[in-house]
Amino acid sequence: MQSPNSTHILILEDDETLRCALSDLLEDEGYFVGAASQAEEALMLAENQAFDFMIFDIRMAGMDGLEAFQRLRQRGFQFPSLAMTGFAGDDDPIRALKLGVGDYLRKPFQPEELLESVARLLARHRSRQEMERSQQELRSLTRWAGRCLSGESPFLDRLDALAEASELMPARAAELLITGLVAERDPEALDSKTVPEGAQPWSQWVDLARLSLTFPAGESLAERIQRKFPGRFEASLVASLDRMGPSASQDARGLLALAQGFLARGHLESARQALEKAAQVGQGQSAVEACLGLAELGLQQGAEVGAWVRRAVEMARGLGPIAAARATQWGALLLLKSQLPEAQAALRLALQQLQGLGLQAEAAVVELALGAQKPELVDLLLRPENEPQLAAEVDLLFPKFCQFASEISLRRLLLRYPWLGDHHRQLIPDRVQAQPSAPEQTLRFQTFGGFRVFWGGTLLDESLWRGPLVKYLLAFLIRSPKPVHETYLLEAFWPEGEERSRRRLSGALSAIRRALCQATGRAEDPIERSRDFLSLAKHWPVWHDLREFELAYQNNDATRMMMLYQGPYMEGCYMDWALAERQRIEEQLVAVLQKYATAHLESHPELALEASQKALGLDPFQQQNQLCLMRAHLRLGQPEKAIREYERFAQLLQRELSMEPGLELLECFHRARLALP
Repeated sequence: MQSPNSTHILILEDDETLRCALSDLLEDEGYFVGAASQAEEALMLAENQAFDFMIFDIRMAGMDGLEAFQRLRQRGFQFPSLAMTGFAGDDDPIRALKLGVGDYLRKPFQPEELLESVARLLARHRSRQEMERSQQELRSLTRWAGRCLSGESPFLDRLDALAEASELMPARAAELLITGLVAERDPEALDSKTVPEGAQPWSQWVDLARLSLTFPAGESLAERIQRKFPGRFEASLVASLDRMGPSASQDARGLLALAQGFLARGHLESARQALEKAAQVGQGQSAVEACLGLAELGLQQGAEVGAWVRRAVEMARGLGPIAAARATQWGALLLLKSQLPEAQAALRLALQQLQGLGLQAEAAVVELALGAQKPELVDLLLRPENEPQLAAEVDLLFPKFCQFASEISLRRLLLRYPWLGDHHRQLIPDRVQAQPSAPEQTLRFQTFGGFRVFWGGTLLDESLWRGPLVKYLLAFLIRSPKPVHETYLLEAFWPEGEERSRRRLSGALSAIRRALCQATGRAEDPIERSRDFLSLAKHWPVWHDLREFELAYQNNDATRMMMLYQGPYMEGCYMDWALAERQRIEEQLVAVLQKYATAHLESHPELALEASQKALGLDPFQQQNQLCLMRAHLRLGQPEKAIREYERFAQLLQRELSMEPGLELLECFHRARLALP
């Protein structure tokens, strides 16, 4: 084995014999070793000496190894690690993985196993560090491209901000930038610009990204490009297409986000290309959303709507009752706007599904679209918690409201969505228009599946934020029910020296004020300061999906939580506070989904199946959710699916944790085999 040179390894093991054996083994391989028998001793060693790797026992008297590792992480130590245990309890490997431990060995193990794990984890860590070091070059290239093409493309307004987003890996950031650029316009313009010395690969990246959009998913892009264009591209660049795995041009969620950005800027053709690619490569909910997005785009362009709606609804049926109801509602409303004859039947089906699930606000929208003249439904939608459902379809429903809604309700609608007065002026009674009042628009924050802000039903343009840290700071402020101390913000966002950090905080707060005041037309300061504490001003009316999610969690309302959870909290943000919040939210959702699935297993196995699938998507190692999933398949008469799920789960456990499924899962597997025809 090649000498690891100056690699320092910290060992935490309370068994003296094993501790000495590990020290001797690693020192013989050329590593420098520091050993501790107790967690407190290991913490002191780490404070006084630079270590590159940690090996620790999980089960120990007093503070255990995982707690010691977690404390080191909290203090800023980022070295890779390897956990050991002789107990292998079900919770240990899962707990270790969630804390970021690199690998897991069950005692007894062979010396070769430990040495292989150490070498592999160190190599992976060094590769990650190399990628981070290359980030500065990426930033330089993106700034250069922005200067070269300044003013020629609205997308380029975001180049510098994306390059500054240090939480994005360089390859991922480059793909997002370049794919967005080539999807919007012909990249040939780059050839007419002066490329700085050493930056020529940027031009080739643009061509490669454009070509990658034309190839089907699942193929080796490198092989196709080398075969079709031999010698045209630098070999290392071509090889990187496959090395980096799913790219922005092959990732459904990334393409959906890209399409959303194009739609916000009015680039309909670019949005259509991104959505078509997402529908091609996506699976599950992502594919459903892409098809419905194409149907909605078809409505704007006078193109096909019905076929995309039917495809989306058919796919959603396989995801469970809640997903099917959501897709049917969205699709039925698009059919209605397109004046297609099947709209009424689709609306009635959606109403039946939504009412069966107890989704009152969504059902109210559909019932009103069907022509129901019930003032109580309008009042239901005017409640603050139902803002998203009303805002999404208020333009469609408002002409119907004018026929039967009360004057008070109509006035509130006009105050909340003032643009309705311009769209439907001829329908509004004079007595309603003649009594002006203060506006009632709501500032709506959506933080699941990314970060978006709406005012009066209108999405705020991304360019208002002047960079990702500004909107991340706003998200940080609104997540807390109490004011946040300034020092906490400085540590979370700019831990780089107090004077510079305070300047950057002040600049970010000013950017938030400008963005919100410009977008809303309000003069009041949206940021409230009390001494050193900051918060969003209380007089600004706010709807926040995270707050609604917390209320649903308190009420044990799994259906509402699933409807609100549109993707990971603050997706794309990898700051520590966002990661911690994301983990907390996912743990809450998994716990509630498990209870929900268990409660509905006998009476509504299709609901139990959907809840279990969602829970396993968030925590794939949960054996109770896997058991409920298999039992739901059996209740639905699908033993072959239960068998496939068991085999997939068993392979996952063996590959990732070197574990076998529990006895209950094994028993359910044999029951499924006996149930086969």
